[in-house]
Amino acid sequence: MNFYKKAILTLSGAGMMLGCTHKELETNQGVIIDMRVRRTATSCILDMDGDGQADRQITIMDKHFPDYVSVGDTIRYKTKDKDKLSLSVAPSNIVDVNGRTLEELRQQQQINLLRGRWGQEKQR
Repeated sequence: MNFYKKAILTLSGAGMMLGCTHKELETNQGVIIDMRVRRTATSCILDMDGDGQADRQITIMDKHFPDYVSVGDTIRYKTKDKDKLSLSVAPSNIVDVNGRTLEELRQQQQINLLRGRWGQEKQR
């Protein structure tokens, strides 16, 4: 009886593991053609194919993101749902903005805060 319990638990566990499919994150790239800034999130309208028309909307849940990103910037991000037209992207899934990583943008923000306290000019 003990053997059957172990066999059933093992087979049911293996079945559950087979049911879990792992989707790979794909990197997408687009040019920001419009931005809507809210208190805790930023919605960006992206042109994915270079025709100047809206192709996708992404929402980024980071309140400092719009300080260093503007219309015309190129953003690369990773997502599982590459075909969805409107999706929410975690800040950790942002690959880069104009070749600068999110960590570099946050470091620039800290430098600008320091310069602002001393009355010096900020950088973008």
